[in-house]
Amino acid sequence: PTVADLQVNEPGVIFYTAATGGTVVSSTTALVDGTIYYASLTVGSCESATRLAITVTVGNAATPTTTDTTQDFCLSDAPTVADLQVNEMGVTFYTTATVGTAIASTTTLVDGTTYYASLTLGTCESATRLAITVTIGNAATPTTTDTTQDFCLADAPTVADIQVNETGVTFYTAATGGTAVPATTALVDDAIYYASVTTAAGCESATRLAITVMVGNAATPTTTDATQDFCLADAPTVADIQVNEAGVIFYTAATGGTAIAPATALVDGATYYASLTIGTCESATRLAITVTVGNAATPTTTDTTQDFCLADAPTVADLQVNETGVTFYNAATGGTAVPATTALVDGSTYYASLTVGTCESATR
Repeated sequence: PTVADLQVNEPGVIFYTAATGGTVVSSTTALVDGTIYYASLTVGSCESATRLAITVTVGNAATPTTTDTTQDFCLSDAPTVADLQVNEMGVTFYTTATVGTAIASTTTLVDGTTYYASLTLGTCESATRLAITVTIGNAATPTTTDTTQDFCLADAPTVADIQVNETGVTFYTAATGGTAVPATTALVDDAIYYASVTTAAGCESATRLAITVMVGNAATPTTTDATQDFCLADAPTVADIQVNEAGVIFYTAATGGTAIAPATALVDGATYYASLTIGTCESATRLAITVTVGNAATPTTTDTTQDFCLADAPTVADLQVNETGVTFYNAATGGTAVPATTALVDGSTYYASLTVGTCESATR
């Protein structure tokens, strides 16, 4: 305030610093707190014999204070003027060191901008404003080679399997806010995961990378019999296991392991696990089939070279074996059973087999 701001009811008033005599004070002279100014009027060539005494009080609110005149924020936190740190209550902020218009507390902070804080006491604001410079940090949005990623349920994919080009990425299930998802969390089919990185200063990406996940799964194969019986004499292989679907792959383990070739001989008492493949995904759950490979023992005899007389008209029924119910063939494998009434042929070899259940001797 200046002398020109002193309130008097008349125009053309002259001010002095003394009740009498003294020097005229310029109207542009700054007012001094606690000073008495003396007002005089002039009419013609005559001034007031008695001057009007006006005592001046020049109030001032202190400049606000802060613990940090260069304050750092993260763009992802959407900082506003209300987030600026000052030690006093009721502070008003401006974007200029003097005059200007007050900024609303909800105004978004701008990186690199200086804000000026002022206090108000009564009707007086701080003559000197506190300057606070703002830095708004932001981590870049992560990147990926594929924003729609495919996985197989059989592989038990987790958040750690999502492909991004950066290290130290944090995933969320929401585009903003939310809680970080642990890397070991199982992926959910058709879910969207949001990736963020964090700078050394502690700022996360203001914009997160959205990745849609598809978790494929082939159905478990089916069978009419989960416990299947075979005969060793038939030389059964994996290809003989009954399943209702085509293109089934077999393993010796419920998970993992190596596929078994279809020509692999079945092992008695073993369990085989069947899986289907759709696209690049195998069944997450394999069908278990337990195999029984039956075998009848080879018949025995007291003489593997037996002699007969043609006059006795010997037949196959006359061949000596120690077991009952033996079937004879004219070949070591395969062939057709020879009826018991068939006449023996000199010099021929006959092959004896037993049957237990539905299985014949693998070795005759």
